[in-house]
Amino acid sequence: MEIVRTQDPGTLQYEVFFNDNESEAIVFERYRDAAAALEHFAIGH
Repeated sequence: MEIVRTQDPGTLQYEVFFNDNESEAIVFERYRDAAAALEHFAIGH
């Protein structure tokens, strides 16, 4: 998650969880504030 650390400093937490056969994933993201979340989506991840 190097891109998150270097280009997205407002992201506090970024985790990916896969089901047993890795065919589905849930991504959990937590941001410093609403502005940081909007900045994250503007980057185009």
